[in-house]
Amino acid sequence: MTGSAISYVSIALNAGVLLLMMVRAMRLIRRDTASLPALYITLAAAALLLSDAYWVVHLLLRRGARIVPYAANEISESGAFLLLGAALRSAFPARPGRAGALLAAAAVYSAVCAGLWIGWSGEWVKDIVGAIPFCYFIYMTLRALSASGALQKREWTALGVLTAALLCSEIAIFFLPGATARAMDVLCYALIFITVVWLFLRSGAALRRGAGAAQLLSLAFAVEAWSISGMYMCADPMYYLAELCSTAAFVLILIATERLVTER
Repeated sequence: MTGSAISYVSIALNAGVLLLMMVRAMRLIRRDTASLPALYITLAAAALLLSDAYWVVHLLLRRGARIVPYAANEISESGAFLLLGAALRSAFPARPGRAGALLAAAAVYSAVCAGLWIGWSGEWVKDIVGAIPFCYFIYMTLRALSASGALQKREWTALGVLTAALLCSEIAIFFLPGATARAMDVLCYALIFITVVWLFLRSGAALRRGAGAAQLLSLAFAVEAWSISGMYMCADPMYYLAELCSTAAFVLILIATERLVTER
């Protein structure tokens, strides 16, 4: 399968799940008008659908041409980050005790990611501006994990170690010679997908044992946040594997949102 064919299949799968999310979430809103998380998730899905639509048009009309900096799809993604963060804010309104530390962690993570994006693309303004809603999304995800008690202390430590290892490895690639840099690149991919698989397993375990909607929702968003981060760090064809993980995470988010409305 060619690269363009893979991209169409990946976009089609992602768009299909986003459409399902929109339809199901709108039904939840009609059932319970106070269900703000479902409303925000619906709007976020719409924003991401617009991003996919832009990509399809770009692939059809300008095959192979580089997309312009801060194009419409990137604006849609930034809007989706804000809406997904708002969904978590409405689902977890109470401020956890260590909110300041979580905000600092999200800010450091987003700042390092922005530096990596600039190093890869050279697009300063877009990457700095885009890091702000991304930071909000990461912070709200961490805050939800803390508020729900979804992770134990040792799991928080493991997540921090894996994240630090990934960021340090990505930074090191810029300063290493060719063969060593390629080996480090493989390590980065391993760290990305090991963490995604671990978070998926944690989410699956929570789903099987019938955990509350709050825990399941926070874990699903953790999978989504890490998958999106992976997409921004992966080149083809690994990008499409990360996007597939993101699509699967949206299914988990939908299941958790339905549970949240039912429990309320």
